[in-house]
Amino acid sequence: MRAFNWFRIPSLVILVAFAFACGGSGGSSGSGSGSGSGTGSSPNTSCAQYSQKVVFSNINADQTFTVPATSCSIMVKAWGAGGGGGGDDTFAGGSGGGGSYANSTITVTPGETLTVQVGAAGSFGASHVAGTGAGAGGYGGGAAGGAAGASGTSGSGGGGGGASIIYRSGTPLIAAAGGAGGGGGGDFSIAGAGGAGDSNGANGSGTGGAAGSQTSVDGSAGQNRGSGDGGGAGGGGGGYLGGAGGLTATGDYGAGGGGGGSSYGTTIDAGSGASPGNSSDSDFISTNATGGAHDVSGTDGMIVIYY
Repeated sequence: MRAFNWFRIPSLVILVAFAFACGGSGGSSGSGSGSGSGTGSSPNTSCAQYSQKVVFSNINADQTFTVPATSCSIMVKAWGAGGGGGGDDTFAGGSGGGGSYANSTITVTPGETLTVQVGAAGSFGASHVAGTGAGAGGYGGGAAGGAAGASGTSGSGGGGGGASIIYRSGTPLIAAAGGAGGGGGGDFSIAGAGGAGDSNGANGSGTGGAAGSQTSVDGSAGQNRGSGDGGGAGGGGGGYLGGAGGLTATGDYGAGGGGGGSSYGTTIDAGSGASPGNSSDSDFISTNATGGAHDVSGTDGMIVIYY
């Protein structure tokens, strides 16, 4: 009978253990590698397709919108505010201009915060006043109207409406211009109407202001009539670039309306006269973005965000 060699056992155990370790390690490594590879190559690429919306109204201060985790883009509809009407003398003041409409689809990053500015209405200019009564400009860059002349009693200019704008870190992504203020009336002539957003102001006896002619979002103020008699001019509307204020005339005459601001977006509708752009849109609230009649303030703008 052949004797068993006990000295060979350690070598055999080592060999079996080594083989098992190599095989187990390979299986385990393959499993780990597969799991890691699957997790790394499957990012969440789903994006919501505008199934929800939020409506922003004016609060005379900046607001914010935080992009949801599932949104890669937003669709925005914006309307600027309407300008205020000019005050009356024997002849009526000019009406304020309606706000523009702007629409854009904007690429966004989930979790980022955007600044939302909704323009406020321009206030009306006072009637039958001397050296006072200019309409205030609306939040969002609308400019004040000009005061009636200090001699006699005439109409003061209406204030410009503010623009509705969405910003990313101070850069405008979309802007709907505000309408301008109407000029104040005089004893001998009617005043010019304020331009709708993206539109020039109408002439009275004084000259209307140019649309979008300023170097910032702020419109410029309507001209004061000064020491004479006659109407004050309408203030410019706010916008991507603000509009210029109107000018007064020499003598007791009606002043020019301000110019509307300019807009920025994929689709722009300037509207017409005191009427806002794209007022037939299903999201538009009919009381908004309208220019005021003579001696009447305009109405605020609005912004709708689909996400």
